[in-house]
Amino acid sequence: MIVHSFIYYRMGTSIIDDHQWQFFANDLMELQKEYGQTWGFYDKDFADWNGATGCHLSQEPWVDAKAHWLVKYHGGLL
Repeated sequence: MIVHSFIYYRMGTSIIDDHQWQFFANDLMELQKEYGQTWGFYDKDFADWNGATGCHLSQEPWVDAKAHWLVKYHGGLL
């Protein structure tokens, strides 16, 4: 979710459509409901998250690197 959010909001492109994003978001919300929201990493990013947006998610250097790699791998233009 973090990487795809970066691709969409920071790079202005996407490698998944809105329907797939919402599928992933719903899946994550169900996991949060079932197992709780504290996992020890990125807890603040996903606290009370409802999947409506990802614009606030982490922008750490690894996210930038992974996002650029995925877009390139997917065949997108940078």
